Amino acid sequence: MAAVRPNGNIVTISTGTITEGAFKGAKAVTEVTLLASRQTACLTPQGLTSAFGPTTVTITQL
Repeated sequence: MAAVRPNGNIVTISTGTITEGAFKGAKAVTEVTLLASRQTACLTPQGLTSAFGPTTVTITQL
């Protein structure tokens, strides 16, 4: 797993092997991006309570 923070966004990339189902044995790469659209929420007493952004799953080596 790798994580970077370009422009305050959090981007994580994970890889692994699918263990069950139609794609069993295939490799998978998942990229999750949490957008830094509400950075000022970190300055409030309740803090940042939620984040959102796109997720991409790529299945390779079928």
